[in-house]
Amino acid sequence: MKTKKFSFNRIMPGRRELDKIVFETLGLTEEEQLEVYRAVLELVKNRLLKAKSR
Repeated sequence: MKTKKFSFNRIMPGRRELDKIVFETLGLTEEEQLEVYRAVLELVKNRLLKAKSR
């Protein structure tokens, strides 16, 4: 999974609306919000790889 090409279109609309409220409260720009999503995807990917290696 390539996280660099991630876009808001891949997020379920209800999830995005909730996240948007939180991100805007924190004062994050759209690019910063994308970075948060990318980081979470990378974290999940790494955890799945680690789980497979056991």
